[in-house]
Amino acid sequence: MSSSPQTSPIKNGEPASTLSSAKLSDNSTPLSPSFAAYARKINELATAFQGGEGVTRALGKYTVLAQIGEGGQGTVFHARDTVLNRNVALKIPHLHLMHDPTFCSRLVREARSLAMIDHPNIVRIYEAGDIEGMPYLVFAYCPEGSLNAWLKEHGLQVPPRTAASWICQLARGLHAAHQCQVLHRDIKPNNVFIQRHGSDVGSDDMGLTLQLGDFGLAKITNDTLAEHSITQQQDRIGTPAYMSPEQVAGHHEKISPATDVYCLGVLLYELLTGVPLFGPLVTLASRRAELTKSAPSIRRDVPAVSADLEAICHKCLELDPAHRYPDGGALADDLEHFLAGKPIRPRPIWHAVQRRLQGTRWVWVMASYVILLGLLVFAFTRDGKPVSSAPISSLVIDDTFPSIKVPCKEVWAIAFSPDSKSMCIAGDSGVLDPLVPVTEIVALYDLESQRIFRTFPTHQAMIKSMAIVDDGKTLITSSYDGTVQEWDLSTGASRSAPWKVPMFEQKSGVSSNHEINCMVVSRDGQWIAVGTNAKYPVGSSVIVRHRSSHQQYVLPLFHDRNITQLIIPESHDPTYLYIVAGSESQLLRWNLSEKQYISAGQYEHPIECVAINSQGNRMAVAMENHQIMLQSWPDKEKLGVLKGHDHEIRRIIYSPDNHWLASVDIKGTTIWWDLTKADKESARFSRRAKVECLAFSPDGRWLASGRSDGNVDLFRSASIPR
Repeated sequence: MSSSPQTSPIKNGEPASTLSSAKLSDNSTPLSPSFAAYARKINELATAFQGGEGVTRALGKYTVLAQIGEGGQGTVFHARDTVLNRNVALKIPHLHLMHDPTFCSRLVREARSLAMIDHPNIVRIYEAGDIEGMPYLVFAYCPEGSLNAWLKEHGLQVPPRTAASWICQLARGLHAAHQCQVLHRDIKPNNVFIQRHGSDVGSDDMGLTLQLGDFGLAKITNDTLAEHSITQQQDRIGTPAYMSPEQVAGHHEKISPATDVYCLGVLLYELLTGVPLFGPLVTLASRRAELTKSAPSIRRDVPAVSADLEAICHKCLELDPAHRYPDGGALADDLEHFLAGKPIRPRPIWHAVQRRLQGTRWVWVMASYVILLGLLVFAFTRDGKPVSSAPISSLVIDDTFPSIKVPCKEVWAIAFSPDSKSMCIAGDSGVLDPLVPVTEIVALYDLESQRIFRTFPTHQAMIKSMAIVDDGKTLITSSYDGTVQEWDLSTGASRSAPWKVPMFEQKSGVSSNHEINCMVVSRDGQWIAVGTNAKYPVGSSVIVRHRSSHQQYVLPLFHDRNITQLIIPESHDPTYLYIVAGSESQLLRWNLSEKQYISAGQYEHPIECVAINSQGNRMAVAMENHQIMLQSWPDKEKLGVLKGHDHEIRRIIYSPDNHWLASVDIKGTTIWWDLTKADKESARFSRRAKVECLAFSPDGRWLASGRSDGNVDLFRSASIPR
C-alpha cells in the first residue's frame, strides 16, 4: 500500500485513468457481494471525478475533493476530514488487487508498521480502516506535491548543497524506518513529498522539508509471511531506473538497508547532474545487461560538485552492498559533515582503483590475483611467522586507548576470561561462499601480548551472546541459527552436540528455527536461558535449561515483541531471571525455583536495556527517552537520572566494583558514568561505526566495545580521572 503519491490535482477534461480502468467489463466473472459493493463504490468515484472541477463526494467522515495521484497499489485523493477539520490524503486500493484474499490483511500489517515510524521526514499515517467494506488509509496531506512535480516546475538540477541537504533529510527518515524494521525498496522522486517549513529560499534546503512516502513495496523484516506474499506476486521489487543491483538480479534475500541507500544514491546523482543515472525509459532487461557498470564521474560534467560530495554519492552507488553505507544514518552523518565543512570518513584507495578498472574486467581480475599473492607472501615471510602469531597493529585513538582490528567483518559479542588476561571476540568472517556454511568465528585475544593467538569456526549465523564458564575452560555461545554450543577454549573444539531450541510451525505448515536474540548464563555455569525473536504466528519465547541435567522448559510467555535481554543477577545460588522485551514498559522477573512470574516494575517509558550491579542492590534502566534511571533494588527507590545520550541506548553495564556504569547508544557514543560523583558523566567517546557489544573485564581494568566495522575498542579505567 502506498503512502500518498501526491502530484498536482487532475484538471478538468483529463481522464481519471486509474479509476476508469477499475470498471468491470460486461463479461466479468461473478463476484461476492462485498467485492461487488467495493466495485460499485470505486466506479461511482470514477464517474464523479470525470465530471469536472468542483465535484465532491462523501465517504464516511471524509469529503473527497479531488484525485491527486496514483501508485502501484491504489489511488490517492485530496479529502477533508470533517470531524478533525483538516486536509488529508485518502488512499484507496485498486480494484484488481481485491482479488487477492491476503491483500487486506497485508494492508493492515503495513499500516501498523508505518504507524511506528514517527519522523519529520516520513509521511505520517493518520488512520486505517474501511467504509462499508471499502478499505482505506489516511495520510498527511502535502500541498506542495511530489519532488518529481517540483523538479519539473523548477528545473531538474539543483545546487550541490541543496541536493546534499535534501538527501540528508531523506536519509534520516529512512534510518528511522530501518530502526522499525521497515525497508522501503522503491525510493524515487514520485515517492518523495514536499512540505514548506519556511520562506528562506536562500538556505541549503530552500525552506523545504522532504518526506519519504509510498511504502507500498516495503518489506517488514519482522513479518516473514508478509514478505512471502509480496515476493510471490512480484518478480521484481522496485522501479527499474532506481533499483539496486541486488533488486535487478532478483536476489531478494540480499535486500537490506544498504539497498535503500543505493536508491538514495541514484536520486542524489539525479539531483546533482539533472539527468537520471539510467535514463527515464530504462527497462529491467537493460538494467540486467549492465549489472557490472559503475556510476560515471559527476565532476567531469558538473565541476561545481566537490570531490567529497561525489565520493559520498559513489559510495551509495557501490555495486557490492558491503561497500555502501550500511544504513541511512551513516549516509546522513557524512552529508552533515560535508555541509558543516568537516572532512568525511576516508575511503579505501582500492575502491577508486576498482572503479577506474571497471569495464576492463580481466585487468581487475589479474590485478586481484597479483595483490592477493603479494599479501600471502608478505604474511608468511614477515619475521618468519604466520599472521596469526604476529602482533596486531593498532589504530591509536590516543595515547592510552588502542583499537584492535580482528579478523571479522563485524564484531557481535565479547567475553573476558575470569583472570582478565584474555578475551573472546565473536564476529562475522565475511565469507559469502555457499560451500562454506559456517560464517561466524571466535578469536581469542591475549591482553598482555596484544595478539590473537587462536581463531576457530562456530555457527552458521550471528553470535549474539557468549559466556565463559568452568574457570575459563569452556565457552558457551548462542546464535541466530537457533543453537547453543559449548567450546573447549584450549583447542577451539566443540565439547558436545549443539543444543537446539524447539522449532515452530508456520501457518504454511513449514517448520522453522527460532532466532536466538540473547542468552544469559548463571555465575555457577549451570543455568542457561535464551530469548528468541518474535516469529509469526507463535511470537517470541524464553527457554531455560539446566546445563548438568539437561532439563529444560519453555516459559509460559507468548509475546509479539522480540526478547532483547535476559539477566541473572550475579550469585552462586541463582533465583531470578529478568526479562526485557522490545518496546515494553514492564520488566518481568521469573522465579527459577518456584517457576512463576513476578512483575519487577512498570516504567513511564518503554525499556531499552537493564543492568544490575554485582551486589544485586542497584539497578539501571535505560528507557526510550534516552535517559538512564538509577534505583535501589528491590525496594525500587529512585536514586537519580543520567542524561547524556541523544539516541537509542543499546547496552548498559556496571563495573565489577560498582564504581562505574558504562553505556553505549546506537550511534556509537560510549559514556563512562562515575556513580560516586554528583556530576556523573566522566568521559565520552564517539565512534563512526555502530557498537554492537560492551563488556567489562572481571578485574575492572578494561572496558571492551565491539564495533560493526570489525574493530574492538579497549578503554582503560585506570586512565579515567577519579
